[in-house]
Amino acid sequence: MVARTRMGPAALVVTFSRDSEEPDTAFARDGVHAWQQAIHLISKREWLLSGDILQVRRAEADETEQNAAVVRGLPRPGGNQ
Repeated sequence: MVARTRMGPAALVVTFSRDSEEPDTAFARDGVHAWQQAIHLISKREWLLSGDILQVRRAEADETEQNAAVVRGLPRPGGNQ
């Protein structure tokens, strides 16, 4: 018997962005999975830098309707801020 799984539409979009790079985006079906995706996106970085942005928004929300966490005041690698 062949079984097929149908994924529903993603409810949340998680985006990690840094000034000098293309944004890294993941999709999640609920808040728990959004949290897991956020941890995954952050863990791919060697350093968190001042100005890094992690956004979680509803997939159907427009760009003005979003929540963001901005990293501020962390020392840059090598001790510079």
